[in-house]
Amino acid sequence: MASTTDQPAHTELDLASLFKRSWELFARKPVEHILAALIIHVVAVLTLGILFAPLLVGYIRLIERQRRWNEVISVGQIFHFEGSGWPAFGASVLIALTAAVGMLFFVVPGLVILLGWGFALWFIALDRSSATASLGASWRLFRANLGSVVLVWIILVVLGSVGGGAALVGTLITFPLGTVFATLAFHDMRGD
Repeated sequence: MASTTDQPAHTELDLASLFKRSWELFARKPVEHILAALIIHVVAVLTLGILFAPLLVGYIRLIERQRRWNEVISVGQIFHFEGSGWPAFGASVLIALTAAVGMLFFVVPGLVILLGWGFALWFIALDRSSATASLGASWRLFRANLGSVVLVWIILVVLGSVGGGAALVGTLITFPLGTVFATLAFHDMRGD
């Protein structure tokens, strides 16, 4: 695994390959991915969003188990965010607060913060980084791969909009598919 202090190399994403690999990974265990998405959304609503980031970290780790080691995955693994719950929560609060303040200044600063720190939870999940280290690593990834990061987040917004337009059923497919896509894109941008 790359350290969060490593400078990421600039990498152009192969979107066709990325979509294909994302769909293949999702399609191998669709029930597990859909149930994980359902649980994450329900628990996030019940906890007023407090557990969303830790559960997302657990879900990213579940995806990594499936991707890297082709392990048997289970929905309960989304609760395996041990040691990363507080960093995930802290990073998400910091991102939300600074993006909100940035949005007050003509929207663009808030969008830059969201894009620049958008992969912080992946650094927490996969490198077990602290909240502040993950924000710095995400910013370096953003600077090295500006076009790719923007493209990934545009695709995720489009997927989320399509899923949201199809009500809960759509979200239960587009959320996990988008998270798989983002995880594979994260690895591609880092050259893993």
